[in-house]
Amino acid sequence: VVFPPQASVADSINENDASNIESKQSKLQRAKVWYRKLCKMEEFIKAFGHSFVHLSENADHELKQWAQEQKKYFQAKIQGEKSPMTDSRLSACQKIGFFLEKLNHKKEWESNFKTLLAFREYYGHSLVPCRFRGNTGISTWVKMQRKLYVSKKQLSLLTRIKMNKIIIQGNGSSTPMMTDDNQAALESIAFKWTATETEELDAMWFSHLNELKEYRRKTGSFIIGTYKAETASIANWMVVQRKHYRLKQRNEPNLLTDVREKALEKIEFHWERVDTWEPQFQKLLNFHKKHGHCKLPRSYEDKTFHAWVSNQRQNYNDRIAGKTVRLSDSKLEKLEALGFAFHPLKQYWDCKFNDLQEFKRSNGHVNVPKTRTKKINPLHSWIYQNRVQMKAFANGEDSNLSKENFDKLIDIGLTIECQSESSWGKMYKKLIAYKEVFGDTKVHIKYKDDKALGSWVNMQRMKYRLWTAGMPSSMTEE
Repeated sequence: VVFPPQASVADSINENDASNIESKQSKLQRAKVWYRKLCKMEEFIKAFGHSFVHLSENADHELKQWAQEQKKYFQAKIQGEKSPMTDSRLSACQKIGFFLEKLNHKKEWESNFKTLLAFREYYGHSLVPCRFRGNTGISTWVKMQRKLYVSKKQLSLLTRIKMNKIIIQGNGSSTPMMTDDNQAALESIAFKWTATETEELDAMWFSHLNELKEYRRKTGSFIIGTYKAETASIANWMVVQRKHYRLKQRNEPNLLTDVREKALEKIEFHWERVDTWEPQFQKLLNFHKKHGHCKLPRSYEDKTFHAWVSNQRQNYNDRIAGKTVRLSDSKLEKLEALGFAFHPLKQYWDCKFNDLQEFKRSNGHVNVPKTRTKKINPLHSWIYQNRVQMKAFANGEDSNLSKENFDKLIDIGLTIECQSESSWGKMYKKLIAYKEVFGDTKVHIKYKDDKALGSWVNMQRMKYRLWTAGMPSSMTEE
């Protein structure tokens, strides 16, 4: 019997099916392109605080064209015409703040105006810098209001009246404009229509100066910690002022004008950083007298002192690396005389290793018992942790163990795997005795006569299941 050659899958697909497949692939490709554009729009909104890409010089031409198309598709949808603007796409646009309604700029204007009010309440003015770090969107919006104000002045009176009527009646336009109401709202908060960048920066500078005055009034000093979020900004600002003061003293380009310098000198600002090392060292001395060591707990109440202790360790490491630091020889000698641990983890490791050496001298081995006076033996826990690190080091994996410490542990007789055959053998002998009496090895986990045996047998079963499943286990063929 001669069989005809078998047709391939491709031959079995007719022209209609092929056309449907191509159509589905084309739709999928168009959907991917659409969502990529949506992601670009989301990035634009996050950066500038609005979705008016047609008014921005930073948006690319394709994004502007795409945004205009979506608005056309939306208008066709609400008029009942066929449109690629599906409900899911419309929902995705609204979710990122890309509103397609003609009056969307009114909602966004009110939202940004509230942000400007919050800015004015905090800083005492409405001169938002062009490069305001707190919110780039409000900077762009303020710049846009000034442009719209200039555009409005250039329009004829009749055109302005017509545009106001369109917006008030709700017929709207897709392009935002400066209405009389918006202008009045901005002028009510002393908004400047022609502010220069220098004026904006000066206003922000004096806002920071007022923050510093308020801080000094509350604390009585210029010492500000950078570990708190609420004071980090003003602390960094002070560093910048000192930097520009030094530049000015060397006749190099700087931003510290004579007006700013006088304003700082008026509040008796310290141009040189106040050295707080000695007062903090005195705290360390008192802590050492009370506790006998310099190991501050993580939950220590004085966060400034805790940060200072951490900085001493960092300065020491930078000094060893050859970097310029404020840790002088005299300061280093004081800390060393007090027994300050520059590497607390290394000191802890060395201390435990000395304990292990002492245990071996007394017992002749390194099989440290797990418990001591009915409590977990700390040395046993330390050995267990180091065995884990030894195994990782031996396998070439990431390990906290240095080669020097690895060699020390090997030399003292510590092996990677826990040498507990003796205890294992004892339990195994108990299991043989149990079988001789009861005829099987089905020891219950809560075996009353020997709870340790029940627990051990249960553990062996669990290790066996892990071993047979190819998972990490201490169970061997032997």
